Amino acid sequence: MNRHRLGRLADAVSAASARRAASEAPDDHGRSTAVQGRNAFHHGRHRWLGLVARDPTLPGAAIRVAVLIWDWMNAERGYAWPSLARMASELGIHRATVIRAVGALSERGWISLERSTGHHRSNRYRISYGRMDADAKPMVASAQQ
Repeated sequence: MNRHRLGRLADAVSAASARRAASEAPDDHGRSTAVQGRNAFHHGRHRWLGLVARDPTLPGAAIRVAVLIWDWMNAERGYAWPSLARMASELGIHRATVIRAVGALSERGWISLERSTGHHRSNRYRISYGRMDADAKPMVASAQQ
């Protein structure tokens, strides 16, 4: 590798380090913005899962599939991509049951589904955080009765 390319590589590495340091600068409480973002992500995930578990219209298999999607959610990418076969194997249920469960979660608005094309490609599942505000009030009210 020549000196010119090494110099550009070193510049790129130092620029990336500077960006990372700036994004991880502490706030008034000593937490970095990266940590704050992860905390907000995980708080939202936990709240979502609690609301899904309280949804009386979902079958039990859909709740179990939701837990797997929740568990496999990638914080950086914002979605999970387990295969239907992997979810079926993990839960000990039939693949068709997983398909119905994903359909129920999607139909009820708890997840959004990006279908993949091609052989050996998994769908992408995103938690639909917008559902949380709409369903939180009715479920809390029905639980108090």
